Amino acid sequence: MAQHFEASQASYTRWIAAALDAASCLDRDGRGGGARLVLLKESGVPEWAGFESLLEEIENGNAPARTGIEDHELPVFIPRWTRNTPVDHRALGKIILAIHREQGLHLRYVSLNRGEEGQWRCVYPIGLERMGDQWRLVALDMKKKGYPLRIFVLARILGVNDHPCALPKGFSKPGIHDADITIRAMLNPLFTPDQAIAISNELRIQDGTITLNRRTLFEFYRRFGAQCLSDKAVWPPLMNTLENG
Repeated sequence: MAQHFEASQASYTRWIAAALDAASCLDRDGRGGGARLVLLKESGVPEWAGFESLLEEIENGNAPARTGIEDHELPVFIPRWTRNTPVDHRALGKIILAIHREQGLHLRYVSLNRGEEGQWRCVYPIGLERMGDQWRLVALDMKKKGYPLRIFVLARILGVNDHPCALPKGFSKPGIHDADITIRAMLNPLFTPDQAIAISNELRIQDGTITLNRRTLFEFYRRFGAQCLSDKAVWPPLMNTLENG
């Protein structure tokens, strides 16, 4: 605690006492400045402090100050292939403020459709979404009938106008209902029994079905299914192979 949080000795003592109250599997070893928490029995570890919760914390990028696990205790390696900030670094702050203020947003965005240039879009930002290692903006397209829900990859946002996009008269923040959908999992028949078990665990298949957010279906099928890429898309971004890279 002293390494990550600057506080008084009394605060450290109080935090240790709070941890002991929250988890009966812990005990205090030592007194005063040398006191530390020790595990009494693994069977009594609460779910929020278990190994699955630890992995979730690591996946979310939480550092030792949050997880309580130092690098020398559990080395964690996170290769990063992509950047998630918009092309104009000032755009991210404008996006976050627009979400907080519930304002329309005028952003310049380029998709990967063939021959497309950046276009200005008037949107109502709902929030940020993480999809794998990609961060996106979830927003309503204010120029389309019915204000459909759209996804904008943050790294493909070229810029954001300093002035909010005007919202229609009488517009109020809607309730967003992008319902979950349950699909039948059609496993590859070439899998061995052990491969089928592993993939069922990886893709959260239960009783032969998978529950997904409806708007993620195409991307899910594209990554794990046999979904063909749209003819309009320019893909792949790179033409490298192991032989020529």
